[in-house]
Amino acid sequence: MKLSEGVEWGLHCVTTLAELPPGATLPTKALAELFDLSETYLSKHLQALTTARIIESVPGPRGGYRLLHPPEKITLLQVVEAIDGRDPLFRCAEIRQQGPLASPRPEAYRLPCGIHIAMAKAERAWREALRTQSIADIIAEYRQHARTEHLQKSEQWLDGRMRMAHAAIGYGAGNLDSEPDTYANVARIAFDAFSSLAEDVRAGRQIRGGIPVKPKS
Repeated sequence: MKLSEGVEWGLHCVTTLAELPPGATLPTKALAELFDLSETYLSKHLQALTTARIIESVPGPRGGYRLLHPPEKITLLQVVEAIDGRDPLFRCAEIRQQGPLASPRPEAYRLPCGIHIAMAKAERAWREALRTQSIADIIAEYRQHARTEHLQKSEQWLDGRMRMAHAAIGYGAGNLDSEPDTYANVARIAFDAFSSLAEDVRAGRQIRGGIPVKPKS
């Protein structure tokens, strides 16, 4: 049994999107960067997940992907089937009815092939195992064993990407239609936002959703 590499890509991306705050999105480029993947190929798998209504694509300046359902409502099997389809992995071609020892009598093959039965039973078992595991289960297991510094690094990376997006959006709302050099200005604003975030991190400030959190008094 061999699942496509797209299944791994899809599961990691869905798990990543499950870590975003409500309403936030990540674009294909950011997801591809996070896992060092081809943006072109990843885009095809994200589209498959969108078609399966596991994630949704948000157009416009806030464009990107986000979950369409809570992570506890998304099973691993749904992601696998969205990427690889629902066709059975084993296909019985009834070759027992071929060759020099095959019987010419149809009643000789009245009972199903024993190999077919065994393989179908095994496939039902692994699909059921994936059906009982949710994306939320995977995240809980990961957080239980991951090192604290790695969790913080992941949160900072995601927050940094969201803050860059928010900066570009905020700039675009008031200036994109009036500025002649739109893309250059958006890039500058995004760079400034990232530099500000880096300064916050170096200063030891807590970051949430790309915004420094004021310490409690």
